[in-house]
Amino acid sequence: MENEKNIYTCPFCGQVYFEGEQCNCEDAKQDRYVKKHIEEANEGLSEILEDISAIYNLKLSSRVEQLVRTAIEDVAYRRINKFQIELIEQAGKIKFKVSMDANGFIKIERSVTEKDEIKI
Repeated sequence: MENEKNIYTCPFCGQVYFEGEQCNCEDAKQDRYVKKHIEEANEGLSEILEDISAIYNLKLSSRVEQLVRTAIEDVAYRRINKFQIELIEQAGKIKFKVSMDANGFIKIERSVTEKDEIKI
């Protein structure tokens, strides 16, 4: 049958709905809201990483990048309050902090401490 649609069940309330639809229970709405914020925060992180690469000529390992992206999700779902990591590179220190502000927005902070050294 060409018009068959897949049937899904809401993981929050158990309501049945068809492919292309979505459940409108409060928990499902909240989950979509959180996922949207995670997506936006990940886009923001990508911009921050591009800036670090362009300005400081540094590229984080994919392992570290994934760690920060996981922290974004954990903060968004309130599994953790905040995440902070400090990386030591040849050019200095890079710090990332992921937290949630008082209004419920995911906040990603980065700071770079440059280091120059000359030996004569």
